[in-house]
Order: sequence, then structure tokens, then C-alpha cells
Amino acid sequence: MPIDTNNLSQSLEYVTLRGKDFDFVPSGIVGGDAALASKAAFDAGFSALQSGTNDASIRLQEISTLGVSGVLMNTDGDVAHTSWDLPPDFDEGRPCYVRVRWACGSTDTADTVLWKVFYKLISVNNDALSATVNTALDTVIPSDAVPVATAYVLAGTRGGKIDAGSITNGANTLLLAVEMDTKDTDMSEDLYFHSLQLAYHRKVKTAGRGRVLVNPWP
Repeated sequence: MPIDTNNLSQSLEYVTLRGKDFDFVPSGIVGGDAALASKAAFDAGFSALQSGTNDASIRLQEISTLGVSGVLMNTDGDVAHTSWDLPPDFDEGRPCYVRVRWACGSTDTADTVLWKVFYKLISVNNDALSATVNTALDTVIPSDAVPVATAYVLAGTRGGKIDAGSITNGANTLLLAVEMDTKDTDMSEDLYFHSLQLAYHRKVKTAGRGRVLVNPWP
């Protein structure tokens, strides 16, 4: 149908990646051995995967007692990897946006976390998988603060951006790495990565194609 110029968000699609979509990689370990466990937790056994706090191994576990899972990331440099198959309607000629959603036990709104997202383009049946996913976003995600004085609120960063033309027509898969780069040194509460959210422009053939939608998470 034609684009409603009063509601341009019709041509912006959202994708959320979390949980089973990720391989979890502790600092200093390249590659992952299980879809739901860091290599260290996988080697240590199921009990280590499900319990324990504030150590160097990241793991998928319940956030507090809320019945919702998240990836424990308490050590600067912890990384989670995933891939995203570019949808058929993905418009390479316009930018796409990325943000990190996270939760923390802190109630101090002065506490901050710096999340980084990296990507690598590959094509299925042509390119090898790689643990080296190091192309930075063209507009990086700024440092994010605990949003309100309530523990384990679902927080969302402002959006980073991959510029128009950075993703070429020849690629069909985006490898993605989410890094908990740094957090405040006095931030001792558990910190969880919840999900990665992407917004992309759909290819359209109607009036309004030339419009570039703004960052949905400014």
C-alpha cells in the first residue's frame, strides 16, 4: 500500500535478538562452544551455568527472581555473538539502527555502562564464520546510565547507526558482536545483557522512497 507520509514508521521494521540466538564469549576466549553457555560455564557443567554471581564467566541465567533470563556480564570486555540473516526487503541504500537492552541490580542513576556493537558481513555458502567481528558502527552507542532508581528495570540504550551503503547487496548475513566494554568501577551489582534490537528500512516502490527515517532511539 502507499506510504502514509503522516506515519513514516510504516517502512521501518524492528528485529529483536536474544537468548538462544547468541553464543556467549567470556573475556579472552575466542569462539563459543554452546548456544546457551559460555565456554567456561559449559566446561564447568550445568550447575555453574545456572548459578553464581559476580565472576569472570558470563552465562545465561534468571535475572534476580523475575522469571526472565539474561546474560550475566560483570567483567569489562565480555562479548556475546550472534548472526542476523538480512531479510529480502532490507534496503541497503538507507541506514539501519541498533540498540542494546539491558538490566542491572543498581538503583543509582549515576551508574553508567558503555556497550559496543560490532558487525561483519558474510554470505551463506560462500564465506567462513569468524570470531573476528570488529567493524564498528558508523555512529556508536553512547554510554548509558541506569534509567530510574529501581533495580532490574529493562533499559534501552540510544541507537547506534550503520550508514547507508555500508551493507552491500552481495552480503546476506550480518555477524554481530555485543560487548560490555566498561562499567563504573563502583558498580558491584549484577549486570545483564537482555537483547539486541535492530531497526531497518524496508524497500518500497511508492512515493516517499527517498525519505530517510530518523533514529528511533535518539
